[in-house]
Amino acid sequence: MIITTNILSLLSCHRFLTVNELAKLAQLNPIDCQKSLAVLEQHHLICKRKFAGRDYFINNDDTNITNLGRKAMAYLSHRKQAVQLGKARTCYHHLAGEAGIVMFQQLLTAKWIAPAVINRYVLTKLGKAKLTELIQQPIHQTKVKTCIDFSERRPHLAGVLGTQLLRKLTASGVVSTTGQRTVILHEPIDKLFKEMI
Repeated sequence: MIITTNILSLLSCHRFLTVNELAKLAQLNPIDCQKSLAVLEQHHLICKRKFAGRDYFINNDDTNITNLGRKAMAYLSHRKQAVQLGKARTCYHHLAGEAGIVMFQQLLTAKWIAPAVINRYVLTKLGKAKLTELIQQPIHQTKVKTCIDFSERRPHLAGVLGTQLLRKLTASGVVSTTGQRTVILHEPIDKLFKEMI
């Protein structure tokens, strides 16, 4: 019981964490951690998502962050590679990092996309119309593809739509790609997508 409580407490950070990360932060054997995660998932208290060959876990509700949740956040924010790539970068051919998360959240706030079930999203009627106008191509998809962001551990826009939006941002001079993974922002993150949306 204490083990599952500690795992839930770590996941109060509302970020995706792997089995190994949870085991390390909770000072558990990975096998015991995996068993407890299976119990929590069975009771619909957490959600599991497979991404890039790994299982990631996130809390299913909006609980307040606990001290263990803060410990998890501190761990995530101090990973060297995450710090180096965190502000803005490409993930495959779409926008990732803090900038990618902000864009995704603004699309949610503007009701262009909406949650379908936990950690699954769809385009709204408004979103289809606005995005068709923005990228000047008809959009037929309803499901919204997402990636688990490496540095932020939250979803960012992926797939064809993510690629088209990064192209639009680049063509509009809002961001520049470098040929590496780094993306240069020409506006503060909170203002990047306001005109677009």
